[in-house]
Amino acid sequence: MDVHAFLLKAFKTYNPPKYIVKADIKKCYASISHEWLLNNIPMETSVLKQFLKCGHVFDGDLFPPDDFGISLGSSISPILGNMVLDGLQHEIYNFLHGRLTDIDYSDGNLVRFADDII
Repeated sequence: MDVHAFLLKAFKTYNPPKYIVKADIKKCYASISHEWLLNNIPMETSVLKQFLKCGHVFDGDLFPPDDFGISLGSSISPILGNMVLDGLQHEIYNFLHGRLTDIDYSDGNLVRFADDII
């Protein structure tokens, strides 16, 4: 189910949400540390290094890689971005509710798609 369908379903319930908050992590992909990726992503590091150093081609033009961040044009970028942000929902919930427990969305929902949060 996409986010739009999820929101429509949430507003059709008996007790719909009063608010929607949309957030986007500014320059998320551009800020990801290559060192962090290499130390934390469960993938063969030699292959990951090649992805990080290869750049990408768009409309026939080659865009070289940066020393920091991941390319938005790379086929592996959405996967890496989501792996970096795994656990974000749990941290947001604990920050909002001030407790370190399992997530209980009885008073709301949280949807994350890459660096966008609703």
